[in-house]
Amino acid sequence: MNSMNPYNLRKPGTENDMKLFRQLTHLEVEKIKVPTLIIHGTHDADVKFYDGVYAYENIKDAKRCWIEEGSHLGFWLHKDAKKTQKYAQDFLDNLYK
Repeated sequence: MNSMNPYNLRKPGTENDMKLFRQLTHLEVEKIKVPTLIIHGTHDADVKFYDGVYAYENIKDAKRCWIEEGSHLGFWLHKDAKKTQKYAQDFLDNLYK
């Protein structure tokens, strides 16, 4: 949340990002070769759930964590947020073992 506050300082960059995002037609996620964890809420109104599924299906050896009925803020606000955060922390911790 702190990455968006104070918003007035980030508004020009956010608007530029949105303009560029609208021009994207395909991200070559299949070229990603690093360990990848996809965390996505199934009811995200900001980013289509399909985008998370697409990334998971096209990034070799990707791991996934779907937040059932989770919104865009599910990682922090969903009833299973602590469990999801633990899953992410375990994923990151295991990168260095």
